Amino acid sequence: MIGAVLVLFGLFVIGPILLFALGAVWSAALGWMLSDDADRRAAEPAATGG
Repeated sequence: MIGAVLVLFGLFVIGPILLFALGAVWSAALGWMLSDDADRRAAEPAATGG
């Protein structure tokens, strides 16, 4: 009985918290990398089209 309670606790309490935390870390890392890339591209001289 205690095993079922622990599984349900993990599934409905711990799981969503971990998912939220991992999503926040992923979003922060991706935003940091993309903004760094955009800053680098903005600092480069514009290429002439031709």
